[in-house]
Amino acid sequence: TNVFRIGGLSPLTGADGNYLLTVQGAGLNDFGGNPVGNNGVLPWAKGVLAPVVSFITAPAPDPRNVAVSNLDITFTQPVDPATFTLEDLQLTRDGGANILDSTPTLTPLNATTFRLGGLQALTQADGVYALTASGGGVSSTNGTPGLGSLTRPWTMLTTGPTITGLEAVNPNPRNIVVQ
Repeated sequence: TNVFRIGGLSPLTGADGNYLLTVQGAGLNDFGGNPVGNNGVLPWAKGVLAPVVSFITAPAPDPRNVAVSNLDITFTQPVDPATFTLEDLQLTRDGGANILDSTPTLTPLNATTFRLGGLQALTQADGVYALTASGGGVSSTNGTPGLGSLTRPWTMLTTGPTITGLEAVNPNPRNIVVQ
């Protein structure tokens, strides 16, 4: 069989927050002995009592060669818009320091979803970007503090491959075809 069920997670996932289950592929083989070449990753959010960041739009395509203009951030329940600010967000490139400044805008689209706009100038350089939204600084509309954080990565790649060299034909001159 190629389907497995992981049980017993209830005691580990009962609290509100963000969760990430990773199944390591290293050491696993298929029936033909071929190794698994990747890991399986499953994120989810549980926000019954507290608002939790449940989704950040994925920039498409990824990798991309055009700067990201905006991203939408969704919570599990309505958030007081006055409590969700740029201070609750972090934008990094290549794992460095936060490059998010005061120029982007944060606009409520509805009670649970906000649009982070004006990212073009911050996301035009090549690199691996990651937007992290934290629920820790927000409150629901009834005042319940938020929890957890969620990160959405993407890659900006504006330069194509470069030919760095060609293998020499040896011997040269030849009396047979080049393979």
